Amino acid sequence: MKMFPKRNQSLWLSLVLTCQVALFGIVFFCRGFLLQKLLIPDVNNLPTDHGKPMWDQVVLLIIDALKYDFMSSIGLTEVYAFSEHNTSHSKFYKFVADPPTTTLQRLKSMTTGTLPTFIEAALNFGGSEITEDNIIDQLLRQKSNIIQMGDDTWDSIFPERFLRSYPYPSFDVWDLDTVDRGVERQIFDELKKKDWKLLIAHCLGVDHAGHRYGPNHQEMKRKLKEMDVFVRLVMENLPPNSLLLVFGDHGMTSTGDHGGDTNDEVNAALFAYSNSHPFTNDTNREIPQVDLVPTLSVLFGIPIPFSNIGRVVKGLLPLSPKDKFYSLALYQNIAQVRQYLEKYVSYAPSAMKGLELEKFFFRVDRVKEAPNINEAEKVLKIIQGKFRETCTQFNVYFILIGCFLSAISIYPLIFSKKVTYSNNAASALVIVLSNCCILFLVYNEYFAVLIQIVLVCVMTFVSVYIMEVHSSVCPDNVKFSPLILIFSCFVYFSNSFVIAESVILRFLLSTLIFHRNTLTGKLNLRNLLNTILATVLVQLNQYFEHCREENGPECVNNDLYKPLSSLNSSAYFVLFRLLLALISTSVLLFLTKNSKLFKCLALMVACVNVYWICESFTLLPSSFHSFLPNVVLASFLTCWCCSLNGHVDFQDLIFIIQLTVMLLVGDGLAPSVVSCLLVDKFWNAESESENVNDVIFLVLLSWHGFFSGRNATFSSIQWNAAFIGSFFPGETGISKVLKYVAQGVKVSVATFGFQIIYASVAGYRLPLEQSHFFISATILRLSCSMVSCFILRRHLMTWKIFAPRFIFEGLGTLISMVFCLAGSFLKLVEINRKRRME
Repeated sequence: MKMFPKRNQSLWLSLVLTCQVALFGIVFFCRGFLLQKLLIPDVNNLPTDHGKPMWDQVVLLIIDALKYDFMSSIGLTEVYAFSEHNTSHSKFYKFVADPPTTTLQRLKSMTTGTLPTFIEAALNFGGSEITEDNIIDQLLRQKSNIIQMGDDTWDSIFPERFLRSYPYPSFDVWDLDTVDRGVERQIFDELKKKDWKLLIAHCLGVDHAGHRYGPNHQEMKRKLKEMDVFVRLVMENLPPNSLLLVFGDHGMTSTGDHGGDTNDEVNAALFAYSNSHPFTNDTNREIPQVDLVPTLSVLFGIPIPFSNIGRVVKGLLPLSPKDKFYSLALYQNIAQVRQYLEKYVSYAPSAMKGLELEKFFFRVDRVKEAPNINEAEKVLKIIQGKFRETCTQFNVYFILIGCFLSAISIYPLIFSKKVTYSNNAASALVIVLSNCCILFLVYNEYFAVLIQIVLVCVMTFVSVYIMEVHSSVCPDNVKFSPLILIFSCFVYFSNSFVIAESVILRFLLSTLIFHRNTLTGKLNLRNLLNTILATVLVQLNQYFEHCREENGPECVNNDLYKPLSSLNSSAYFVLFRLLLALISTSVLLFLTKNSKLFKCLALMVACVNVYWICESFTLLPSSFHSFLPNVVLASFLTCWCCSLNGHVDFQDLIFIIQLTVMLLVGDGLAPSVVSCLLVDKFWNAESESENVNDVIFLVLLSWHGFFSGRNATFSSIQWNAAFIGSFFPGETGISKVLKYVAQGVKVSVATFGFQIIYASVAGYRLPLEQSHFFISATILRLSCSMVSCFILRRHLMTWKIFAPRFIFEGLGTLISMVFCLAGSFLKLVEINRKRRME
């Protein structure tokens, strides 16, 4: 930092420290608002008293994303017809998942009988070992062997548990057949063997077809037909006296995605078949997925996992006189849940507010002493409902500390001041210590919380002590734009506003563009034309927006966000979309015609265009699939490094970032990237000094671009971006880890590409004082999202609307801070280089 002038050094350190305080706020708020569930390590050792298991072997055939609607005339038709005509030996259920509907959380729930918490959706990739009591470990305690094949997620959450395992990579959603073919090769040989009690086969082709093509594509019909035939073959080769359960872990939306809580996502299908004992009669046709665990436990004759809150499914038990088997199973279920409830309340006494425990335990004990099936069912239903209400507990103190620290970091907006630091060494020390505190806060348990809070307070007071406040950065003639920013923050306090946020942002951005004319006093023809064109482009972006479930049936998604190879549309639409994408890249290239690297940039554009053309007509050989995208992705990384020594101009760097975002979001959404670029060009067509208008404009433009092809829901994330290009083809060791990291980075760039672009622009283009203002403006929006989540934490739509919006806002803010700091640092490097040359 010695190479920078002292004033610039102080300004940049002030940016870093502002981001540091905001990061503290985010971490504290997440620790208070997005808590994971209480894990109890106890094991259930209660004796079982329902006799010998009725079935010798059980086969679990999981068809990932087997939506409830797929078990009908459009899906597994033969299996469905069989269940309709053989009701005594087969059953068909709606298998209801608890959100989040991601595979890892579903597997945890279906093996432990517990409910996943909201934040666990973020841990869907690279799952860690399950340490709670579960049905797999209970079987192993009884010396029963287990066979697993298919999705390799099972090996990651249950390492070294299986007698034989045949794992296949699960994350490549463009591969529809490898995992399924592997299962088909292994399962029939295993069905002939007698050395196992449970066989788990997990097929992924239907899920991958949904992600790549959607539920209505011909490839989906092909996969469903394959599964239909496969299930019938398994039924025919089932060992004597065996039970087959075929089910999906979740469903999928009309676009083939999942992760949320819509009916299409939570409603999976379950088909049960017994080749020996008939099932108990049951009129119920809808069961929660957590009910699978106690049901399988009683069928195996093993203790129900300790933390289970599920209820035994009557219709999946073997038929017995006067439902004797069901009543014994139900009372074992009651005893296990009572044991868990007592332990849970001892760990978290306030968790069961509203439930009079003494009276409730008396009610449970009365059921055990005087058997009553109806009363037992009611008791279990009450307990399950109560746990659904309390699976996430808020830490109000952490939430308030997070909101307070975020508020501190927006002082430039409140006081309209530019801030520097009189002691740069002290500032640097505060930054280093702050990072250490954040690491402690993230990884330490609650015994260190008091120390952490004290450290944060010390950091805050030291930061204020070394701060110098200077003259106003906000001229008197630009007081309207902060009001636009404040209006955009009102969105977070109403679920209706969050749903319509893209419309509100379009309105506010158009208003800011028009209002600028009255501020500049240059209402000439050119200025008016630029304003009209910018406003038109802002409004046209609505055709790239992604519908939410709450928008209703009148909102229909177009096919612009789908890969060209997945379209069922006519050849004319494919050609039109491809032409639009090629025009977009050409416009982007035209705007850099004066670049010193024009030939290199033209080569990169050619790589993207050829890749899209080959993808649209499936011309690209599999061996050549990653080469063209890798050229662009490698250039993206190289140019960031080269920009530090001045070999790459900032405008060329921004061009490469924009081209990378285009590549990752796909050809259908490429015009939206160029649209936002042109809006920025028209905004800056009139040369004038930068002011707060430019800051608010860049903040709104970044989020306006975010809503092109996505929204603040997990099901709208573009997972296809993870499989565009590949630097790490290996599937073991460090190569596998780096591959997952690279895929995560690509999905992040595709999701928050506009934050990356315009935060970098703000850091480089704006004076350092106004870069500070940009960061504070983004933090203001995040702070309002935090406050809304806190105020509305008991709102019906908290986990469906407000919490996802906070998570996307938080991630977008973090990315904006990082790249704004990077852009401002590059500007300081360039200023210093020019000063040395003079």
